[in-house]
Amino acid sequence: MPEPVQASTLAAPPIVELVGVRQTFRSADHGEHVVLDDVDLTIREGEIVGLLGRSGSGKSTLLRIVSGLVAPSGGAVSWCGRPVTGPCDGLSMVFQTFALFPWLTVLENVELGLEALGIAAAERRRRALEAIDLIGLDGFESAYPKELSGGMRQRVGFSRALVVHPRLMLLDEPFSALDVLTAETLRTDIIELWVEGRLPLKSMLMVTHNIEEAVLMCDRILIFSVNPGRVAAEIKVGFPHPRNRLDPAFRQLVDDIYARMTNRASEEIERRLKDAGRDRAPASAAGLAAPLHAVSATASRDCWKPSPRLPMTGKPTCRRSPTPSISRRTNCFPSWRRRNSWASPRWPTAMSA
Repeated sequence: MPEPVQASTLAAPPIVELVGVRQTFRSADHGEHVVLDDVDLTIREGEIVGLLGRSGSGKSTLLRIVSGLVAPSGGAVSWCGRPVTGPCDGLSMVFQTFALFPWLTVLENVELGLEALGIAAAERRRRALEAIDLIGLDGFESAYPKELSGGMRQRVGFSRALVVHPRLMLLDEPFSALDVLTAETLRTDIIELWVEGRLPLKSMLMVTHNIEEAVLMCDRILIFSVNPGRVAAEIKVGFPHPRNRLDPAFRQLVDDIYARMTNRASEEIERRLKDAGRDRAPASAAGLAAPLHAVSATASRDCWKPSPRLPMTGKPTCRRSPTPSISRRTNCFPSWRRRNSWASPRWPTAMSA
């Protein structure tokens, strides 16, 4: 059973090793598009590795290359010391969209991977029930996916991935489709099982957009740039599990990574990130763009300033963007809508009918 990564695990032979991986796609309109370029990655037993970056940086594509579902355009990929030429044995994946078969029950969905491996029916049922109980779905074996909540469906996805006892489990944003409380509960359960050594796997590789989630779960974080996707930085998270979100050191690391990803990293932040782990390459201003919540925060701060009443010109009066908004405090919506919004011909003006 896995334990949190220790220094001794760094000497273990790698489960997955990528050297100079490059991935391109061709289209009739735009020619060749480079998604990944010169990516190096090593995953050893006993660690959780996170891939952090904005959409379009090639993180999910990298997961499929690791699994053997997609062949890279260049570079070398090895699984347990052997070149990858197809889907790898001993590897499973949890998807963002659950990917359950709606005509199968929970038990049948979990048994599916074992059936593909040729496991006998009695052994399939025993292992599937163990995985269902481990992940907290005991009593729902006969339920269909339509009868389950989103969090319960994702637990079925985790059970299906764990039942084959993989050496490496790939997680493609497994919590992003869930509401905040459900995602937090499931995330906490997975970490507790990992710390207790009850998960039947050796390592995890997770794609996420959530900086705090990455610091909470992962032992190493690889920050990806975009266009093309490259490893801009590799950061080691040295906090023991379970981790305290309110710990000042935890908050400091989250803030430092956020500053790095939004291109606001100062020399002091760069030094702290280097102390936290081996810095692979400097971040480029073009490569790491601010995430959506950062852009929104900046726009809100600039727009939410007192603004004098402007003439009814019919044009947006927002200082920052021509895109109309509905904020009344900032005059960020077209003045003609402000003037006529309560007397629209689409709504009845009287109840005399």
